Amino acid sequence: VIFNIYASPTDYKMIRYGLATSLLADGYYCPLSLTMASLWIDEFNAQIGKPLDAPVKAANSSGLWVRKYENGMTLVNPSKTATVTYSVGSGYKRFVGTQDPAVNNGQAVTTVTMGPREGLILMKQ
Repeated sequence: VIFNIYASPTDYKMIRYGLATSLLADGYYCPLSLTMASLWIDEFNAQIGKPLDAPVKAANSSGLWVRKYENGMTLVNPSKTATVTYSVGSGYKRFVGTQDPAVNNGQAVTTVTMGPREGLILMKQ
């Protein structure tokens, strides 16, 4: 599966959503700007390792799509309207990045709240 989106170079939420979605299904991902230039976000540097779970085929009971990796996990809220709070358990932290420090701040988390059409990559501590 190839995922391709067109976004503003600073629309980190949309670009992250596409990346997290592609990681659910072993997809290839190519975000492009409206001028067709390729886009780069901090999360492309996340060393999450190999998947521990098979590609995801359904949402969990909270409505999120979640897949665990050796060194992290990816989460996606595909809803157009619902905000979801989900317990990831202990041992995870937000990815550390410079482009979107409100999201990628390195803080330890046990639960995450994800708005509509959001994706997130967490790292193991």
